[in-house]
Amino acid sequence: MSELKKDVVDTAKVLESGNEVNVKTSSDNKINDMENTESLKVADSAAQTSENGTEANASSNKPVSKNKNEKKKEEIAEKAIEMPAQIVEEITENGCTYRYERKKFGLVKENRMIKYEYVSSFMQKIQAKKYIGSCPIYTVKASTLFGKYELTDLNGNPIKREDIADFLIVLDGQHRVTAHAVINAGESPESQLTVPCVHILSNIDSVSEFLARINTSAHSWSTEDKICVLAISTGHKLLKKINELIKMEFSATTASLICTGRKYSKAVVDRMLRTGDTKLLPENVDECLDKANKFLKTAMSITGMTPKLLTKRYFIEGFKTFSIMAKDRAYDALSRLTIDKFEGIRDKDVFVGYLTDEYNKLLKKEASNESPDDSTEQISEEPSEITEEYSDKGLQDSPSEYASPTVPEENQPAKSA
Repeated sequence: MSELKKDVVDTAKVLESGNEVNVKTSSDNKINDMENTESLKVADSAAQTSENGTEANASSNKPVSKNKNEKKKEEIAEKAIEMPAQIVEEITENGCTYRYERKKFGLVKENRMIKYEYVSSFMQKIQAKKYIGSCPIYTVKASTLFGKYELTDLNGNPIKREDIADFLIVLDGQHRVTAHAVINAGESPESQLTVPCVHILSNIDSVSEFLARINTSAHSWSTEDKICVLAISTGHKLLKKINELIKMEFSATTASLICTGRKYSKAVVDRMLRTGDTKLLPENVDECLDKANKFLKTAMSITGMTPKLLTKRYFIEGFKTFSIMAKDRAYDALSRLTIDKFEGIRDKDVFVGYLTDEYNKLLKKEASNESPDDSTEQISEEPSEITEEYSDKGLQDSPSEYASPTVPEENQPAKSA
């Protein structure tokens, strides 16, 4: 039996067993190992630069500088939704049998973000006739997922109930399908390229379990990807919010700090993914979400602010430290900062110093606006004026971002005169 036929038969056995994991031919494996290695380099580089403040986009009422992925997306034309597809019908010892039909393709909204530099790379390979058409694209009928997940077409539009029969939802291979969709956009049906090797899976009970299985051995499966799967599988509000921020291109670390006040190690994320246990997440979910949203809204309202700056984790770390003493007034201090206070900072203590200065100015301004009889009472109800000598002892061990550990008496700042 030839190597190709053996791979095909092995594929059939895997599909029949319900373990659709990394089904590729030997030649495909070599090529995809190379692509995965390159993807890993790109992903690692992106994560590292994002941590240091790479360009990132967020919804805002004012113009912001767009990141590389957003600019690349704008360069790409509207995507074709319906395309000719090569559907795998049967796999035998003699090879595969296919049927050809036009299908509409969609996505699970919570799935991994489309990275348009990858789409561009696949477009170049397809147009240069160097794309390996035997690489499987795994899909499922939209009707099996409708109502369980939020489904969109390739242009991000929600799929309507009356249209679900026409759609296949791409679970793995979304970059390749998107590349075909961009190339096919504007072309007549007769001129469109066929999306090859489309598998329609019928034994998928859980999208998250499938993504976990198919990506477990992938070299380029990042922490961001794992959090995406966790958000889908658990439906936990905090994980969904973290995933939302990641799609805005915050790093996973910064997104976790904003939403939970914690940094989760790879081992912890892997354990949550393996067991589905979310007990390590804070219990005060709604409070954490309210504070995360308030921080984001306040910070993003600063003129000129973009996630290019806000994704630097020492801003949220500094704010967390400062809020231990200032409580809710920390947001008032944050709102008074100007964009120049964020640029060029490489240390959270410097940022805490800026917040402290604005907080003290705010207290003095409020005191000067009060009558002599009222001012003392007003100030006594406010947090004590913060100095740079306050203690953040115990911060790293605090159970959540907004916990308020007791500050030793000797570290308490003197009250304003």
